Amino acid sequence: MTPETRTAALRRGWYPVARAVDLDCPQQATLLGRRLVAFRTADGRPRVLPDRCLHRGGMGAFPAVERYGLIWTCLGDPLNGPAA
Repeated sequence: MTPETRTAALRRGWYPVARAVDLDCPQQATLLGRRLVAFRTADGRPRVLPDRCLHRGGMGAFPAVERYGLIWTCLGDPLNGPAA
């Protein structure tokens, strides 16, 4: 397995990036070398976005799920549901 195929495979898994109790303010995280920010929307839903300015393409959203007191995300096309 090459490093590229290994990274591509890892991108399809779900990983915790923040504790749910810490989302009263945005939380930075790094996942597989990618800088992210996790936060809650005005209606209380968790979101995970690239950690960069909106004018630099910061709107490319990742899926975000709250489960087991953690915020989970996947950087690629998920193989299955989050933290099943």
